[in-house]
Amino acid sequence: NTVSIGRGIYQWTLFGMLLMMLLIVPAQAAGAIAGERERQTLVPLQVTLLSPRQILLGKLAASMAFLVLLVVAALPLLAVGYLVGGVTVTDVLSGAAVVLVSGFLVAGLCIAVSAFARRVQTATVLCYALVLVLTVGTFLVYGAYAVIDNSRGIDTADPPEALLLGNPVVFVSDVIGTDSDVDMVSPFDGLHRLVNPVHGVVVDGSSPGVVAVGDGPSRSEFWLGSLG
Repeated sequence: NTVSIGRGIYQWTLFGMLLMMLLIVPAQAAGAIAGERERQTLVPLQVTLLSPRQILLGKLAASMAFLVLLVVAALPLLAVGYLVGGVTVTDVLSGAAVVLVSGFLVAGLCIAVSAFARRVQTATVLCYALVLVLTVGTFLVYGAYAVIDNSRGIDTADPPEALLLGNPVVFVSDVIGTDSDVDMVSPFDGLHRLVNPVHGVVVDGSSPGVVAVGDGPSRSEFWLGSLG
């Protein structure tokens, strides 16, 4: 139906914008300070009338400029979801805002890395490594914590969601929310199932996929029951 199509266009567009942000912003911010140091223009910049805060904000704004243009260019695609149905103006504005905020935070972290690196190449590698840790590494730690917690016995695996606090993908997914009542394939479905598994049921081991009332499943039990 039109609601599913509209929500699908909206969420897949946001997912594409998020991926572009994670690829573009580190490249733009990596050379903010390291580039000045490598070109030997950092000291002349420091002796100008600009304060350190003004220099930092200027570098941050320059790193965010391309992302702002990307978000503005993608707004018509987000508006298509609004015109088709299933998306409100608030959804469009909040989706664009959450990508900008995520880019702002990633750019700030990358500029901090650039301030310690002596070469642009080193800063670029470290920035992409940081993004990889924030996006993939946090999921690995979260999953490892769930496995270790589940191996303790009958306790349900309950890894702290604070482990995913710095993950920009989780941030965007949390703002978007779930669409369980809409028949569509969302790029964030798997993430919602991982972070927010079904509570209040446990998998009956005698019959895969059958659930019974209980304290709640561990994440491994939930996935095994779903696969069964």
